[in-house]
Amino acid sequence: MTQEATSATTGASDTARSVGDRMIPRWRRALVVTFLVLGCVVAPISLLAVWVHNTLLNTSQYVDTVAPLASNRVIIDRVATVATEQLFRSVDIEQTVLEVLPPKAAPIAPAIAQQVEQLVHQVALQFLGSSQFRTAWTQANQHAHAQVVALLTGGGGSVRTNHGQVLLQLGSIGQKVRNKLQSLGLTIFPGDKAQPSQIVLFESQGLATVHGAVNALDTLATVLPILTALALALAVALSPNRRRALVHAGLGLALAMIALLAVLAVTRSIYLGAFTPASRDAGGAAYDQLLTFLWMSARALFTAAAITAFGAWVAGPGHIATRVRGFARRLVTTASDRADAAGSDRSSIARVVGPYRSPLRVLIIGAGGVVLVIMSRPSGITVLVIAVVVLLGVASVEFLARAAPKTPESTRT
Repeated sequence: MTQEATSATTGASDTARSVGDRMIPRWRRALVVTFLVLGCVVAPISLLAVWVHNTLLNTSQYVDTVAPLASNRVIIDRVATVATEQLFRSVDIEQTVLEVLPPKAAPIAPAIAQQVEQLVHQVALQFLGSSQFRTAWTQANQHAHAQVVALLTGGGGSVRTNHGQVLLQLGSIGQKVRNKLQSLGLTIFPGDKAQPSQIVLFESQGLATVHGAVNALDTLATVLPILTALALALAVALSPNRRRALVHAGLGLALAMIALLAVLAVTRSIYLGAFTPASRDAGGAAYDQLLTFLWMSARALFTAAAITAFGAWVAGPGHIATRVRGFARRLVTTASDRADAAGSDRSSIARVVGPYRSPLRVLIIGAGGVVLVIMSRPSGITVLVIAVVVLLGVASVEFLARAAPKTPESTRT
């Protein structure tokens, strides 16, 4: 078929489609738009609800989520700094050094005190790399989670915070560091019991005012994802042009995920503004780790929605989409011709694949979707790899089915 004939056919189909669209009742078109908007608006809220229910309010999942922070260099450095400051509050190192040095050596006392401080910090860092600290971190977060849940769900009457801060109590880390220093021969720190070490994990100001929204999201964590999927499915099913509705659904969902990511980024900046400069990096690390599910899920859904929209657009009658399909078809044809020239016999496989081309496409795409659903936290790269594998699988079906004998069923596909 020539390019002119193809253009004429496309134009005629577009005209027929336009006439058909105008014959569709207005109420049906309004329903399609309503369901599309509803699905795209509820999608990010659904992710937020699932995160609130499964991570934020679930102690086990919460502890598992923040467990990697025990190996985070920002957190470790902050805790080491807190432990060092705690020990140095109990003794004036420079004055102690002056008492043991001869008068002529007094000018070097500040340098010696600085070296002692660096030594204490290094010993603290070594301790924080041990399994003891990871155990203390887990226990501390279990206790802190009870505070966070009480604040978020409106049960914060008995929760104590320090000037609006949720403090992570890490036990007598300073005491353990002091014991390690004593084993190294540094006995200048007093032997009385050290005060518990603590760092600011969350700023609770404003958290207690959102307990109504948190409770609602927790309650609707199962309903909202179903509502999102149902709304988008109904929009596509009711549309007179389902392919175009699928394009719109994919684009709308992708834009919704972009909006969610933007809100998370802005919220992060506002949230960290409440921290002191010394605690800001640790607070940022905690924020990023706690919201890992939201970051990854939003990126994964964006990738899946964009790929869906692109695939539905390529299948359409547009001029550019037609040229893209033609280019892909020529690539497959060239590869097939080369295989035939090399004496490759695909006839037996083609006879199996050809009649079931459409079911195989659905099976491959469905398998990719099932994998995404089963994976609890797929990253954007993971979704992209799965999408590429699915596209290669569909292309393989097309490649193998080319040599199939022409039957009425294969002609319809």
